[in-house]
Amino acid sequence: MKVEELTGAELDYWVALADGREGVAESDLDEDERAWGEPVLYWYGSNGELGGTEPLSNYGSPSTDWSSGGPIIERERITVQASQAGDWRAFLGDGTTNAGTGRSRSEPIIATRGDTPLVAAMRAYVASKFGEEVSQEEAQ
Repeated sequence: MKVEELTGAELDYWVALADGREGVAESDLDEDERAWGEPVLYWYGSNGELGGTEPLSNYGSPSTDWSSGGPIIERERITVQASQAGDWRAFLGDGTTNAGTGRSRSEPIIATRGDTPLVAAMRAYVASKFGEEVSQEEAQ
């Protein structure tokens, strides 16, 4: 699926994956976790040990809630602006290249669109981690 088509809980799920959580296959869930009726995430402690599982709703909704999405925008330095088409555009990266800088990595500009600033920004974040398209195989 194209990142620019992700919305709602599906976009929030991919943001959680981009943030370092891991998706859980339905077959790997116990009965209580399946009863949550929503996507489930693994989370890990600071030493890399499995901390547990949680329903996606515990993670928050960065595509609709500024208290969840705002810190990601700030941390990742995502720029959001209104477009003349009436939607929003988000940019991540500064467009620098390795040529003559002595730096080991480049930061290409990732640009995405959305109906709201948060949707555009979260799509840019997901695209920066997974590319322009995502697949369910990557999620698990």
